[in-house]
Amino acid sequence: LNLRRNPEMKFQFDGIGNAKNLYNLQLSHAKIISLDGIGQASDSNSLEILHLTSCMIPGPLPDELFDVKSLTALFMNYNEFSGTLPSLIGNLVNLKQLFAYGNIMTGTIPSEIGRCKKLEELTLAENLWTGTIPAEVNDLTKLEILALQQDELYEKFGRHDGLTGTLPDFSDLQYLTELYLGSNSLSGSISHNFLANSMVTTDFVAIELSNNYITGTLPNRLSHFDQLSILVDGNYITGISQPLCNKGAWMDGDVQIYGCDSILCPLNTYNPDWGRQYSNSTRCINCKDSLGTKFMGSYSCYPDDLDVLNEFFKSTGGKNWNTATNWLTDSNFCSWYGIACDKSGVIESIRMKSNNLRGKIPNNLFSLPLKFLDLKSNEVSIGFGDIDPDNKLTTLILSETNIDSLEGISNLLHLTDLRLTDVAIDSLDNELYTLTKLKLLHMADNNVNGSISKYLSRLSELTDLSFHNNYLSGNIPPEIGDLTKLEVLQLQGNKLTGRVPSELFNLPIYHLDLKQNPIDFTFENIGNMKKLSILRLSETGLSSVEGIGNAKSLKELHLTDNQLRGSIPDEIFSLEGLEELLLNYNKLSGTIPESIGDLKQLVELYLYDNNLFGQIPTGIGKLSRLTVLALAGNELTGTLPKDLNLLTDLSILSLENEDPDNKGIEGPLLDFAGFSEITYLLLGGNRLTGTIPSTFLEESNKKSSIMRVELANNLLTGSIPKHFEEFDRLDILLVGNMITHIPEKLCGKVNWMGGRVEDFGCDAILCPPATYNSIGRQDSGMECITCEAPNISPFLGSLECVVDADNQNLHPHQIMELLYTSTDGPNWRRQDNWLSDSVPMCEWYGIVCKDVEDENGEVIATSHEIDLEGNRLSGTVPSALFRLSRLSSIKLSHNSIKFDLHGISEATSLEVLKLSNIGLTSLSGLASESITRLHLASNDLSGSFPEEILNLPYLEKVSLYDNNLSGQIPAALRSLSYLMHIDLSQNNFDGTLPEELMQLTKLQTLYAFNSKPTEGIKGKLLDFSNMPDLTELLLDGNSLSG
Repeated sequence: LNLRRNPEMKFQFDGIGNAKNLYNLQLSHAKIISLDGIGQASDSNSLEILHLTSCMIPGPLPDELFDVKSLTALFMNYNEFSGTLPSLIGNLVNLKQLFAYGNIMTGTIPSEIGRCKKLEELTLAENLWTGTIPAEVNDLTKLEILALQQDELYEKFGRHDGLTGTLPDFSDLQYLTELYLGSNSLSGSISHNFLANSMVTTDFVAIELSNNYITGTLPNRLSHFDQLSILVDGNYITGISQPLCNKGAWMDGDVQIYGCDSILCPLNTYNPDWGRQYSNSTRCINCKDSLGTKFMGSYSCYPDDLDVLNEFFKSTGGKNWNTATNWLTDSNFCSWYGIACDKSGVIESIRMKSNNLRGKIPNNLFSLPLKFLDLKSNEVSIGFGDIDPDNKLTTLILSETNIDSLEGISNLLHLTDLRLTDVAIDSLDNELYTLTKLKLLHMADNNVNGSISKYLSRLSELTDLSFHNNYLSGNIPPEIGDLTKLEVLQLQGNKLTGRVPSELFNLPIYHLDLKQNPIDFTFENIGNMKKLSILRLSETGLSSVEGIGNAKSLKELHLTDNQLRGSIPDEIFSLEGLEELLLNYNKLSGTIPESIGDLKQLVELYLYDNNLFGQIPTGIGKLSRLTVLALAGNELTGTLPKDLNLLTDLSILSLENEDPDNKGIEGPLLDFAGFSEITYLLLGGNRLTGTIPSTFLEESNKKSSIMRVELANNLLTGSIPKHFEEFDRLDILLVGNMITHIPEKLCGKVNWMGGRVEDFGCDAILCPPATYNSIGRQDSGMECITCEAPNISPFLGSLECVVDADNQNLHPHQIMELLYTSTDGPNWRRQDNWLSDSVPMCEWYGIVCKDVEDENGEVIATSHEIDLEGNRLSGTVPSALFRLSRLSSIKLSHNSIKFDLHGISEATSLEVLKLSNIGLTSLSGLASESITRLHLASNDLSGSFPEEILNLPYLEKVSLYDNNLSGQIPAALRSLSYLMHIDLSQNNFDGTLPEELMQLTKLQTLYAFNSKPTEGIKGKLLDFSNMPDLTELLLDGNSLSG
């Protein structure tokens, strides 16, 4: 089956096992996505020949390929196979031909290749092999062709060592006629046993060993080959056995004409192309003056490298370099820091970036055969005028050095890459325009002034031109249109003016940056720029983008800080390939349209600081690739759309509201649970309500990284979630909310808040209740200041000492939510229906609602009772509870809570207050015109009888059982004329029963018994004769008498 050269045909191997008689399958130059299914060919055991050349198949070779053991010929040249050659190659024992030339395979050649003993041709050349040639190759005794060269890789991937180790002798490969091992890193000499057992000595034999590290002399043993072509140029060969120079049929007969020169140019001569003579016009050239060569077969002559390098070291303060490994030692200079040589040991490049070189570079450095010189970020200077024009330099990087003039730059005629960014050049010398081979010219961040010369057009090979951040002025010359290969043009940060010439729009530019120039840019010809991918026009005064829709290939569009007005232009939403859109600091207005969702490739969206208003559109959720969404500085309202949670790749979300006159975004805070990459979450200054969700950022991958979460100045309530302890380096801004609790473990997160938590504990996160400062948290030199008055700044993170007016307006649901979050609601014993949006608050566990009727029996209001006794509450009960409409009963006994009684007088309907066994130590602030029943048993009250109880004029029942009160029972109890039940038992009262108790005529029970080892109450027992309703009197265990 021959389907070769059908590039539009897609071929799949699934079902190939059904082709029972398929012997030869030719698919070269067809479109094959993968080899999936090829293993099915093993079912028929008939496929022997498989052609897959130039099919551009990517990825590693699949294991199933090696199940097809019937294969005898496998052709896989010129694909994109990567990964290693699997050891399973040893399964293909019938292979005679294996071709995998020109892929990107890596790793070592597996020793299992030695099992393929029928191989006659093995071509694995032009891959990225490393390691040594396996010894098992010598077992392939039928091999005729072995190709492992890497000659073409230098052009593709740069310098690559390739195969290393000693050159094998291949002594058992009797039939080998072609051996290609060029451009690897094989070392050692050519063994006297090299191909010693060859049976083809009278045939034409080709051996290619160029550009390795082979040393020594070509051995006389090779003379048994009659028609040998051996290429060993570019090695470290120092001699040729004389009999080899008489083998007239060698080198295609060239030895008959040119002798040994046709094998290798002798010492102190060179041939720039082949390192040998192969015609009358390509002779070996004698080196001039002091130049010479160290090895035979050289491509060029060079000076005494050591003298030049010694002078370079001394002239630039080598003793003070940051790194000078091996310099001026006896080791080969190719091993000295920063130096790279070609495979014949000739210096090819010097790289000394940021190495503390200081001084003038000696001009004889350019007498070396350097192609690449990088001295970036060193305090060095060069006099270009003294450089020998016969240099070979193609790349010169001198950015961030002391270069102050281009005079003499024309001596560097071979330059293709010149980088002079951030030096001291202030003008463009005309000599620059003689460097006609330049492809890249970078001269940014200098003080270059004047206009752009029309002679720039002479640099017709330019593909990358950067003059940004200089002082260039005037118009961009129309001659720029002559740079027909220009792909990158960066002129930003100058003073260019005038209309951008139409000629520029005909260039193959893909990156155009003109920002920070007061130019006149129109989009009428933008459609001609078919490759334009990046366009940056920020700060150019642009007022219209009409025509931008024709730039169909755009991926990055920067229009920040211009004069764009009105709604966001619809044309922008037709640029479906956009990945970056920056429209910050304009005057755009209206809403963000739903069509924003059409830009599905967007990665970064900046609309910061415009006049946009309204709801964030749900279409934003379609931008699944977004990593940056910056919409702050607008007038956005509404709620956070749930679709934001779909943007799981976001690293920056900026929705903060900086305008106090704009109410901002309202509603609940989303949990952003799937935001795995977020590092900046900025939502401050809005009106977000509710608690921080317990699943907030729970799937973050950045819990060990610095993260900033800004939620300051919202209406958030409750506690910081406990799972935040998983974040190691969090900066969380929560000031100006209604936060009531910070889990204790968070106070030990020493790397939080920029390390301030280590210094100040929880105060570095939020100032405690009843304290404040201007940033709502403690920082160096900014302590949290205690408020002077009670019931002031009741929440964590207050910015000033004021009664929290916002709490005055909380609706009942918010108050209950605040109670839940402030007292560790998630860990209550029961929390049925709490915070549910679908269940009425009156059906939440512990909340009882009753209708309040008027005198006519009509319902006029709803009263609330809270009964959460023994429910494992912990934390501080918010004072906002007292502002709950028609609150009639608070029952919170037997919980581990803090309860501040200041402000309880606001609960004007409160009749029952049960706070027994909560650890209460003070009744400060207790005052009420409505409380009738007060339960304070088993607390930690101490001292004399609490006078605050005397401020409850309608009190009917009070229990102070089991506290630590002492002293005299006060006579002032007589003022509580409605009192019917009083329990003072198990305290430390002493003194007598005051006669004034007899005035409590409604008293029904009086408990004051004592089982403690104290005397208790003393003196005369009262007769209680004027208490007609008294039914229980317990005074046992005291010291009453009479």
